[in-house]
Amino acid sequence: MLPAIEKLVKNLKPKYDDDVIDRLNYAYTSALFVLLILVIGTKQYVGEPLQCWMSAEFKNNWEKYVENYCFVENTYFVSFDDDKLPTLQDRERYELKYYQWVPILLILQLLLFLAPKTFWGAVSWKTGLSVKSLIGNQSHADRQQKILTNKNKNEDQSPSKLAARQMREITRFNSRSKNRVLGCITANNSYFTTVYLVYKFLNCVNTFGQLWMMNSFLNTQYTFWGIGILKDLIYERDWRSSGQFPRVTFCDFMRRDDTSSRPMNFTVQCVLMINMFNEKLYIILWFWFSALTILNILNLIYWLFTTFIESWKIYFIQAQLNFADIKYDNSMIPYFLEKWITMDGLTALRLISANCGDLQSSDIVAAMLHDCIKDEEKQEIQRTLDKKAKNGDDSNANLLDPFGGAAPELPKKGSNLHDPFIPGNPGTQKVYPIPQPQPPHAPMEEESNVGRPGPPGMPRMGAPPVYPNLNPYEEIRPIIKKGHEDVASVD
Repeated sequence: MLPAIEKLVKNLKPKYDDDVIDRLNYAYTSALFVLLILVIGTKQYVGEPLQCWMSAEFKNNWEKYVENYCFVENTYFVSFDDDKLPTLQDRERYELKYYQWVPILLILQLLLFLAPKTFWGAVSWKTGLSVKSLIGNQSHADRQQKILTNKNKNEDQSPSKLAARQMREITRFNSRSKNRVLGCITANNSYFTTVYLVYKFLNCVNTFGQLWMMNSFLNTQYTFWGIGILKDLIYERDWRSSGQFPRVTFCDFMRRDDTSSRPMNFTVQCVLMINMFNEKLYIILWFWFSALTILNILNLIYWLFTTFIESWKIYFIQAQLNFADIKYDNSMIPYFLEKWITMDGLTALRLISANCGDLQSSDIVAAMLHDCIKDEEKQEIQRTLDKKAKNGDDSNANLLDPFGGAAPELPKKGSNLHDPFIPGNPGTQKVYPIPQPQPPHAPMEEESNVGRPGPPGMPRMGAPPVYPNLNPYEEIRPIIKKGHEDVASVD
């Protein structure tokens, strides 16, 4: 039991991957339901929700039995202005059929409020554009401190630049994939946005349905139950005449005579204390649901405007760039929105701004704009080079293709290798090999009269050196290794 309650409380915590209106639905309203379930359930199943007045002929055991029986079976209300009880056939119309089911209904309402959030978490994970996947698990203060620290640094691995690249790659991948919302709505580059709008629509349907279910459950004659109850309180028309959450009801039961076993019918008057709590509970819930329904509808309309109206999208990007103090060209913003950010990226940026602040979202937008400008410059250079290559303009050599896009013509067989590109080469010709420089060799002794006479017994000065004992053709004897000594072989 305790692990289940702990898991439920953990799921009620805000996830911060949506906006504040969404959190009002699944987090704060669900927490209110948990509190009401504990209070009403404890009073109803642990305490005494009902007490009945018994005649003196019934002993204590009978009193407990009748109270349990009347709580399980429905009691009925008769106005204090009526002089007599209704007939047995008409009493069913006056029965109160809700008070014993209040805790069960509250649990059902809690699950209905958690259902849209479960849908959002289960369907949106495949996009990879959730706030947690882009930003990480760092605290809000740590993220802001890191952004301010790296503000004036040109670091490619900063968190904002990494998030910008991740968002760009994910949107490009999603544009190529065929995603369907609920199996019928095709949304390639707007899957994340479509799922989020469906999530908000489900919140509107849930709160409106809860109001209708409350009116049906309480079996009231008012179209707008909360407004009717409020009018009764203003005109001092309490439960005694209106019959709304009556405190005093009647209950019929049957017992057999101890001697003859003949059935005997009795009517007892009971105090339904639990209705005092139910009245306050449902008044609070009705007005809360009404306010929440209005907020959900207005919030859905706001997101529809910001998603599909071009001027609203451009204004958001301009506001983010101005916040980041980035200079930009207004004419580039529509291209930047359509080709780089896309509809899903804009929705993710709005959620980041709503949950992490404009400091985080504006830094990501600035990084994406920087990457967009660099990519556009590369594409412009490539387009210019392609245009020049197409027009045959060789004034500026293409660094990517040193041959200008065409391979050099190979010489014909037997042609002159010195000039292979002569037009109309006659074909077979005598090949003249290209002279190659000879490697230097040791000077040899030769007779030469070059130079002037030198001192007696010395060669002429300026003449090549003479090595009289060097025979360049003498065979060098190999060295043979024996043991630890190197000995020259003797032939």
